[in-house]
Amino acid sequence: MKWMMRRVPALLIAMWPATAFVLTGGCSLAQEELTVRVVVPSISGDWPMEAITGYTVEWYADGVQSRSVPRDVDALRVTMPKRRGVPLLIHPVTASGDRLLPAGALVPEHLSAGGVLRPSWDGGAAATIVMRIARRTGAPERYHGARLFGELSARTDGDPWRADLDALTEQLLGGAFRSTAIRARPRVPVRLAAPAGAWLRDSPSAIALARDAEGALLVELEEGVHRLHHPQGGAVLTVSVDARGEVLTRLTAQRY
Repeated sequence: MKWMMRRVPALLIAMWPATAFVLTGGCSLAQEELTVRVVVPSISGDWPMEAITGYTVEWYADGVQSRSVPRDVDALRVTMPKRRGVPLLIHPVTASGDRLLPAGALVPEHLSAGGVLRPSWDGGAAATIVMRIARRTGAPERYHGARLFGELSARTDGDPWRADLDALTEQLLGGAFRSTAIRARPRVPVRLAAPAGAWLRDSPSAIALARDAEGALLVELEEGVHRLHHPQGGAVLTVSVDARGEVLTRLTAQRY
C-alpha cells in the first residue's frame, strides 16, 4: 500500500473558522494550543535507577521544543499546537549524559480520555521518524504517521529499531513509501572484549549482555553505530558495524 502526502485544498483553508489562528505580531501566526498530561513510562530491564538521572522530553511546535525533568517525575504537563500528528519523545538520560532510545507517541492520535498521553518504548522509533519529518517540513500532519506505529512493530519481529529509519523517512518525504519497505535489518553475531560487569544496549528495557567462557560479550547487531553501556562504571563502548559485517569498537571510560 502506498502512503501519500495529504494536501488540504486552498478553498478549505479559507473556510476554516477565524478562531483557528490569531495574529501574534509581524506576519507570524499562532495556532490554538492544547495542554496534555504526559505520563513518563517506567524503565525496565537491568538498568539500575541510579544510572538514570532524568529525562529529556521533546515535542514539535514550530520547531523542536524540549524540557528536562528529574528521574522522580512520573508525569508532566506540556502545551503544544492543536494540530494532528504532533510527535512527542521521552529520552532517558544517563549519569554520563547519554540519551537512551526514546519512548514516543503522537498528539492527538494517542491521547486517552482526559487528555492523557502515555508514550511507549515500542512507539519510540515511529515517533522519531515523524519528528524527523516535522523538522524538515514543518507539517507532520500531512503524513500518515500514526499508521507507522503498528506497522513498524509488526514488520520488525517486535523490535522497531531494527528498521532502517533513515530510508523510511526519505521514502515518506518523497511520496514513495510502501508498508512492504518496512523490514528488520539483518544482524551479525559480534564478540567483544569489554571490562568486567554488566553491559547494556541503549534501550531502556535492555537486559545485560551474555558472555562466553572467555569473558567476551556476545551480541547480535545490525549495520550502523551502536552504544553499549556499563551502568556501574559509566563506560561506553561504541560499536560500528559496516555493510560487510566488519566491526570497529571504541571504549570511552567515564565515571558517574
